[in-house]
Amino acid sequence: MNFDYTEQQIEIRNRTKDFSKRVLKPNAAALDQENRFPVEYIPQLSELGLMGIAIQSVTEELGMTQFQKRLR
Repeated sequence: MNFDYTEQQIEIRNRTKDFSKRVLKPNAAALDQENRFPVEYIPQLSELGLMGIAIQSVTEELGMTQFQKRLR
């Protein structure tokens, strides 16, 4: 069994990590102090494919693994 990341999974991980470092980390302390979710980041998170729900029939058609669904 191959447990290596696919190129797509690596790309998702890298984009997510970059966004977190550039956008979330610098503002994390303030957001924690304000006890709020940064709704202003939803459009950017959506562009990265990190928002929304997985619909079984759609994800099956895409041939996504359970792991990929969680990364999405």
